[in-house]
Amino acid sequence: MAHMDVVPVAKEIFNKWKHEPFGGIIENNIVWGRGAKDMKSQLISIFEGTEYMLNENEEVDFDIYFSLGFDEEVGGRNGAKYVADYLKEKNIRFAMIIDEGGMISDGILGLKEEIALVGTCEKGYADIKISYSSQGEHSSMPPGSTALGKIC
Repeated sequence: MAHMDVVPVAKEIFNKWKHEPFGGIIENNIVWGRGAKDMKSQLISIFEGTEYMLNENEEVDFDIYFSLGFDEEVGGRNGAKYVADYLKEKNIRFAMIIDEGGMISDGILGLKEEIALVGTCEKGYADIKISYSSQGEHSSMPPGSTALGKIC
């Protein structure tokens, strides 16, 4: 999933932009434009990956659905709502959904469990290394708390 729309620029801050907000100016290898990072890398990745698979005659043993929205920034009532309605009507379920993510929700989509929407394409980038050292033990007699348990 990805969306192509962009939040409008408020009139009172329009003049604070270094470049015209919707100009798509490239300066020093940086794209200056409203919404230039918000899901656009995921949108491009969808097209690039699809083109690669088609050119290489790659086949998968499952269906792939694309949902490319145009009104996410204003609630999705004219885009994503219709996609959701269609999928529900056809009883289509997914093993995985790759989307913007960003919250832990209780009771979303009629589920009884809490679910985390993992953000794969938010507006930043980070590599994070997590490490923990502890005295080694044998798996036949594990301690009450392991290094992995403590990290979790």
